[in-house]
Amino acid sequence: MKSASIRCLHDESGLTLIETLIALVVMSILVPSVLIWNRHFAHLASMQFARTETDVQAWQGFYFMRSEIHDGKLFTVSSNGKELNFYNGTGDQITYRCNASNQILRQVNGVGASVIANDVVSLSFTVDSSRKGVTILMQTSVGGVTLTWHGFVAGRGGY
Repeated sequence: MKSASIRCLHDESGLTLIETLIALVVMSILVPSVLIWNRHFAHLASMQFARTETDVQAWQGFYFMRSEIHDGKLFTVSSNGKELNFYNGTGDQITYRCNASNQILRQVNGVGASVIANDVVSLSFTVDSSRKGVTILMQTSVGGVTLTWHGFVAGRGGY
């Protein structure tokens, strides 16, 4: 007598219900996480760009002031140290000050004003007659990051 053998076929090509549920749970965790990380890094990149742009503008404004002060003479500073007046190489009276909008303004002969830098939270000047120059202290702030710019500029023209 021959014994009949029963063969069981196992088709393992599909997904079971548990495998499908696990995949759905993993995807429901991964997709929001990726979106949150993407938004976070985009925000960081935009803040870095704003900071870099402000840093470059502040640097340019600071060195523009330094260059003009270097060629200046007859320096005077307001009593609070927030405004600098002097005469440049061509004899024009130059005034530097920081306004309420956190901008450094440059005024020529008391007329008009041009913006030299933005996001300046503090600007002060000190005339140092013993070293024959002006000390500038400027602070900029963007996105909670504050940078300090400090320098002494020797003038050519005296006091």
